[in-house]
Amino acid sequence: MIWTAGFRTAVISPYGRIQFAEPRGFADQTVRQVLHLAGGGELLRVRLTNRYGRTPLTIAAAAAATEHGQADLTVDGSARLTIPPGEETVSDPMDLSIASGDDLILSLYLPEETGPATYSHMPMETAHIVGGNHVTSPALPKAERVGARFYVSGVDVLTSDHTPIAVAFGDSWFEGVGTATGANNRSVDFLNRRLKRGWVVNQGIAGNRLLRTRSASTRWRASTATFSRFRA
Repeated sequence: MIWTAGFRTAVISPYGRIQFAEPRGFADQTVRQVLHLAGGGELLRVRLTNRYGRTPLTIAAAAAATEHGQADLTVDGSARLTIPPGEETVSDPMDLSIASGDDLILSLYLPEETGPATYSHMPMETAHIVGGNHVTSPALPKAERVGARFYVSGVDVLTSDHTPIAVAFGDSWFEGVGTATGANNRSVDFLNRRLKRGWVVNQGIAGNRLLRTRSASTRWRASTATFSRFRA
């Protein structure tokens, strides 16, 4: 068995020149997000990111839920964590099985001023935001709805060593611009539904460029460091 990428989302800088969703920060708020898994496994762990933050990011409580249950998210056994500017962290393994095509519900409580958030700007998914700590609340009926994804870069799943994984690098056609929000009808989703074995994780960024470098926040770097994030 090996830890591998079951979900990935490409994040950008809130300070970049190309933005299709308004950057924002948080303070004393819970952010709940739906992550649609390309691949599944017996256990999972969540990758949290402060890659483009300019101040430390404090998460006072977090939880992940599937149709099989809910688990507290911890790092090195602690429910409260701080991610330095420019850094990422990986949660402790959670005993939540998940299948390809299932949704993981991630809730983060951000108690302090975060400054502009590292985010995915056109994921065609909705974040639900509410004041206070509501990480364990079953529903957020009065939540603000925002079409972006914040402070998460991926989910790892524990699966067979021989599972084939591919990575889709691209622009809005991959990220899903033009599809219905929450419908999981991105081009990569259609590809995954056709695969008999393995899956493809989505690293599309709307506005992305391969050969131009005018905006560092909207280009991806085809480097060894990039590809190392998909298997650990």
